[in-house]
Amino acid sequence: MCYNIITVSVEVYTDGSCRNTTGGCAYIIRYNNIEISRQYYKFLNTTNNQMELKAIILSLEKLLELDFINHNICIFSDSEYSVLGITKWINTWQKNNWTGSHGGMVKNQEYWQHLHKLVNLFNKLQFQWIRAHNNHIYNDEVDKLARLAINN
Repeated sequence: MCYNIITVSVEVYTDGSCRNTTGGCAYIIRYNNIEISRQYYKFLNTTNNQMELKAIILSLEKLLELDFINHNICIFSDSEYSVLGITKWINTWQKNNWTGSHGGMVKNQEYWQHLHKLVNLFNKLQFQWIRAHNNHIYNDEVDKLARLAINN
C-alpha cells in the first residue's frame, strides 16, 4: 500500500509489455473504490521499459483530464525500474545532465523527462511497487490489457 498518504482516493494500476518490438501498455484508474477508466494502447518499435513508463505517463495525462490534480493518488506498478526511477534516481540523473551511474546517457530520457514534468503537476502523488503475477486483481487486469494491446 501507499503508506505516506493517510487516505488514498485514487488508485492507478499500470503495466507495460513488449513482444519483439511491438508493445502494449494499460492502466486502470479507481476513484473511491470505483473503476472510472480502463485503457490500453499499442505501440510499434518500442521496448518493455518504454511501455512501463508510457502506461504511467498516459494514466497521469488522464488524471489531468479528469482534474484530479489535488487528490490523494497512488500509482501501482510492477516495474521496479519505473518506481525507483521516478522516486529515487531521477534527481541524480538531472543533476548529472542525464548521465547514469554507468557513465553513459540514461536510457529513455525523453520518457523520464515527460514523466517528471507530469509528476510535478500533482500535489499528492505517490508510487508503489507491486509484485507482478502475484494474484493481485488489478495488476493482473492491466497485465492482460497490455498483452491484449499487442495482439490487436
